[in-house]
Amino acid sequence: MRLTPERAIWLGGTLSIVLVSLWVRGLLPIDETRYVGVAWEMWLRGDWLVPHKNGLPYSHKPPFLFWMINLGWWLFGVSEWWPRLMPSLFALVSLFLIIRLARLLRPDQPVAHELAPLILFSSFLWTLFSTMTMFDTILSFWVLLAVIAVVQAALKSGWGSWLLLGFALGGGLLSKGPVILLQVLPLALLAPFWLQREQQWGRWYIGILLSVLLGAIMILAWAVPAGLSGGDQYFNEIFWGQTANRMVESFAHRRAWWWYLPLLPVLLFPWLFWTSMWRKPAIGQNQQGIRAGRFLLAWVVPVFVAFSLISGKQPHYLLPLFPAFAIWLALDAEHGQGNRKTRRNWLLAVVYVLIAAAWLVQLVIKRDQVLPEWLQYFPQWPILVFVLLAVMVMLPWARRSLRAQARVMALSSIIFTLVLLLSAMKTLYSPAFDVQEVATRIARLQAQGHSVAVLGKYHNQFQFKGRLTQAIEIVEWASIHLWIKERDPAWIVLVLKKRHELDYREDEYIQPYRGKWIALLRRGTLQEHPELARQ
Repeated sequence: MRLTPERAIWLGGTLSIVLVSLWVRGLLPIDETRYVGVAWEMWLRGDWLVPHKNGLPYSHKPPFLFWMINLGWWLFGVSEWWPRLMPSLFALVSLFLIIRLARLLRPDQPVAHELAPLILFSSFLWTLFSTMTMFDTILSFWVLLAVIAVVQAALKSGWGSWLLLGFALGGGLLSKGPVILLQVLPLALLAPFWLQREQQWGRWYIGILLSVLLGAIMILAWAVPAGLSGGDQYFNEIFWGQTANRMVESFAHRRAWWWYLPLLPVLLFPWLFWTSMWRKPAIGQNQQGIRAGRFLLAWVVPVFVAFSLISGKQPHYLLPLFPAFAIWLALDAEHGQGNRKTRRNWLLAVVYVLIAAAWLVQLVIKRDQVLPEWLQYFPQWPILVFVLLAVMVMLPWARRSLRAQARVMALSSIIFTLVLLLSAMKTLYSPAFDVQEVATRIARLQAQGHSVAVLGKYHNQFQFKGRLTQAIEIVEWASIHLWIKERDPAWIVLVLKKRHELDYREDEYIQPYRGKWIALLRRGTLQEHPELARQ
């Protein structure tokens, strides 16, 4: 593989962001600690069929992420770095897959093949989640593989592409459940819209059906024995609770249908601020371009509309659509090479200056203002970097061509992300997001025979961090006083809205935690100060 400037940027960016992320922070509560905690219990039990969370079957997610974590532990030993590195490897492979997809769509556009992975990697949300131990980066890998299979099936006959599609659907089902069907099937079913040529459509839809069946066989090969092993409740939850019931639950946590729209400038930063691309797209100015444009529209529009109409929304749900956006922008930039005048990227420069100004404002505001206290600890040096980034995207050499401008924008975005990791995340993680000390103390108490419970909800924050071998009791607010009477010696973990000025015992512990305080207290402290349990 020839090392072009674009590849050097995203390969070097991947390495630097992964290393910096591994250095400045550990697992983040509550999602990362929860999922690695489930993998830890799988490791302790040696049970690869039924994932467990705090001793109980965990039906909220399929097992692929937990399998991959355990596979790495089997190869390299139990560690924290492997669960955090593994999603980055899927994100890196996805960059090579998008090159393959761009070549399939437009083999005559070599510049687009180089720009697509560059744009994808440097999109803010993609860069951020490529370092997080969650499911969406892995799902994006399977979606890209499935989309490649659809294109290959359209370009040549044979059943190999349908087998690849079925395998990708099965991998997605095992990674995050039926959502991959929503991500891929509309594109495949809308082939008459984007292919625009004669096709044996009966054979096409049979191929789709067989691919779905293959994916279903893959997920059922795990789900049926897992359901039988996990008991009736677990069986019902993975076959019913993760489909209809979760849809009903999502409507209880509504977000407006337009919720994603105002977030797009942040999620797709910096590429929505590329002023040179603000004009009629060139992607559809010939027959091949029209076909590629229709393909990308058929990929993005149905999925985006569906996720907008479903009330349960999170920014990372859109992550599998980012490759389509990157290819669209790359193809448009390719068409604009040589016949489009590049403009100074003044809008992106203004954004960087505004970020610098906002950073400065939060540094000078006093603590008695409305901003959270933890903002006071941000360092000052990022202000200068943000200003330099504004200058960087305005330099004359960044205007030589759209390709050169894309390189500068991507490099500025990577530097921007590194600055956030080295300043904001490094400042905030310890101790506000680091539960290592609490988890270590819980492990020590359990080893000494003490009862330890969590008051209220428990999100599995301590299982892996403390390498716990016992479940933690969960005590409801209404029964806390009964639990205190029945347990001796007993300790309780609870989250406090503020730090109370109490005479804490020497061996008790309290620390900042996600904008609040987390405390590990003896039962006697709660008996003396019952107001702590009423927060």
